[in-house]
Amino acid sequence: MNEPEIYEFKPLFLTLDRIGPFRNFHTIDFTDKDKHPCNFFMMVSANGLGKTTALEIFCCLADLLGKTEISSYGHEDLDRKGGRAQLDFRVRLRWQGRIRAVVLSVVAGMLGEEVFLKS
Repeated sequence: MNEPEIYEFKPLFLTLDRIGPFRNFHTIDFTDKDKHPCNFFMMVSANGLGKTTALEIFCCLADLLGKTEISSYGHEDLDRKGGRAQLDFRVRLRWQGRIRAVVLSVVAGMLGEEVFLKS
């Protein structure tokens, strides 16, 4: 049996650039003070600062995981306005007889020479 068994799939970071109110590179951190993934999240800010936009982009990127072809990301800023985003997950899985922990990055939007990947 070579199919991976996934034990843990937790968000680490959502990075937004040129999307909604996030005109410059901005990262939302879903980790605790020790940089471990959290089990509970709360987004709090004044109206118009990007909470809904961040959740929409999170959903768009997570939706890419099940696709084999991508004709649209499902968000105007990613599809037509030059925005870009990256969603990083910590995945713990058993594969090829070993338990591994990896970071899975989903990247979308206007990509080029300045593609950003968090290490």
